[in-house]
Amino acid sequence: MTGARFPTIDIHAHYFPRAYLDLIGEEGASYGARLREDGGAGPVVEAGGLRAGPLPAAFTDLERRLADMDATGVDVQVLSLTQPMVYWAGGGLGERLSAAFNDSLATAHEAHPGRFVGCMTLPMQDPPRAVRELERAARLPGVRGVYLATAICGRELSDEAFWPVYERIADLGLPVFLHPLGWPLTVVSSTARLGGPGSGAAARAATSSPVAPAPG
Repeated sequence: MTGARFPTIDIHAHYFPRAYLDLIGEEGASYGARLREDGGAGPVVEAGGLRAGPLPAAFTDLERRLADMDATGVDVQVLSLTQPMVYWAGGGLGERLSAAFNDSLATAHEAHPGRFVGCMTLPMQDPPRAVRELERAARLPGVRGVYLATAICGRELSDEAFWPVYERIADLGLPVFLHPLGWPLTVVSSTARLGGPGSGAAARAATSSPVAPAPG
């Protein structure tokens, strides 16, 4: 097909929806987190010893993001969260933060179905809650995968406590996008035992490469 143009898809596009930021501002203080506005430079989030910001408008405003995408020739973005993530919070707040982010992914997709899809965030510090949010968010429009940090509260991803989450991710056929966050940066330690029941699914899910989704 002469002259055919393939879409340009940015799979590494961080997004801080207002619902996520506002929830940190409302409930984060009990976990040492805070949200503040840095004058006209944008919001600053500090939690779990990590900081994000000041965040330019394109990180929080979809219309500004679309304008930047158009200016740089990007057709589709796969939206994901980044530090400070949700792992610093207690399980209940972590689940609510994850839901706020994931629901915002669906809202972005529904508003612009040809431009935005996303990778869900999960409260991995509480694996049962992570499985529950995984089951819920996997049904949301526009959610195409799972976004995980390379360590969860100092624990490697090979920790057996996370295996039920990986197994369900594999069952759902979702790719996993891994992003460095803190340490250790290894995914599976040299001493990890991955020979037990379900370890094949756990290893496959934990080391999946992100797959660019189809628009829409």
